[in-house]
Amino acid sequence: MKRFSFLVLLFVIIGVASAGFSTAPAYAAGEDVIVQGNVICLVYDKKGNVTPMIATGPCDGYPPHQHILVTKEGTVYNLQGLEDGLVKIAKMPQKTDVQVKGKVQGNQYGWVLVVD
Repeated sequence: MKRFSFLVLLFVIIGVASAGFSTAPAYAAGEDVIVQGNVICLVYDKKGNVTPMIATGPCDGYPPHQHILVTKEGTVYNLQGLEDGLVKIAKMPQKTDVQVKGKVQGNQYGWVLVVD
């Protein structure tokens, strides 16, 4: 019985690890890449609530907020970087089906695109 439990546990671990690695983007760490998808603004209100939205124009008129990029495959990237690169994201006139250049960091649990 212990051997059976061990085998079941082993298969579960292998299955979870395989599923995690299969969703990982195929980019080399530190390499400049272009990622395509929708930029979503995470705008905070005065109560601290977050409203995700795809702006129809530049979003630099909103209070400072975070951006994420979601690809067609469903991979979510937290957009980070120096102020110049993040200001470029905020001033983009279009937020749907855009291409963003940067360096990918992270693992199967979360991805960061450090924008140029």
